[in-house]
Amino acid sequence: MRGLGAGLALLAGCSIELRDLAPGMSEAPRAPTTDFLGPATSVTGGFTLAPAPAAGVREPPPGPFLALLNPVAAAARGSDVYLADAGHNAVFHFDLLRQTLRRLPSRRGRPGIRLCVLEDQTLLVLDPLQRSLTRLTREGAPLFRLQNAAMLAGALDLAYDDAQGIAWLNDATGARLISVRPALNALVAVPLPLQAGEAVSQVTAIAVSKDALYVLDAARRRVLRLDHQGRVLQSFGELELQLPRALAVDRYRRVYVAEAQRVQVYFDGRPLAALAARQLGVAEIRDLRIHGNDLAIADGIGARVNLYRILSPERGS
Repeated sequence: MRGLGAGLALLAGCSIELRDLAPGMSEAPRAPTTDFLGPATSVTGGFTLAPAPAAGVREPPPGPFLALLNPVAAAARGSDVYLADAGHNAVFHFDLLRQTLRRLPSRRGRPGIRLCVLEDQTLLVLDPLQRSLTRLTREGAPLFRLQNAAMLAGALDLAYDDAQGIAWLNDATGARLISVRPALNALVAVPLPLQAGEAVSQVTAIAVSKDALYVLDAARRRVLRLDHQGRVLQSFGELELQLPRALAVDRYRRVYVAEAQRVQVYFDGRPLAALAARQLGVAEIRDLRIHGNDLAIADGIGARVNLYRILSPERGS
């Protein structure tokens, strides 16, 4: 059996505690031990399910346990966990309650794939290589597919605004954002500022809150907070960030910037905490994603996805 290992780390005077977990099994939620993150639940695989059966056909019983090999992207919402595994070259749906792992048909799990879970538990998949954005059911059936070579050529990341029903993508080649209304299949470009002092050379990651957009300007090692017209409201992270690769924001406006070996957390542009990968129980952070109160970290080298519960400033869940 392979365990997650026990870890103990200081975080703003509190600690994150990780217990040994059986392969693929997830521990029940326990009392929170940090100011804003609950203890980790680790997913290392699941009991396999065949592709979704036809309507009216009873679902087959779970098959053998399938271990994850190299998760490169992950997103979670409630009991639904989606992950792209480059080792299996597949996208999976993991049911946290049943511990089952279903391979989504016709989905490749190559590096660069980005995933977002919508409120109705459907999935948005950005495939930069195919220059496509696809919306899938929980079983992997396509609801629609946008394929626009010119508009999606430089898209590297994906975020979804639940309140507005808008997906946001970045165009790294043109230094602009792209808004997509999945219900209307409509794409609209939003130029980013290019004036001196605020020039954005390349947007490599994007996150969205109810009142702002956040983009990662990796070349200048900073995060920009923007309004929905692309105007810069705030810039931060220049002194702390080294090689940032992923970005997320929770509903309490805490911003999480992931590097391979740590996560920098900010509030109102000021550093709140620095979490080393080992403190989070992962070997390497490949992707970091927040939906609702769920934080997912894809650990490629560790062959696992770690899940955390986002806690309110009052330590509520």
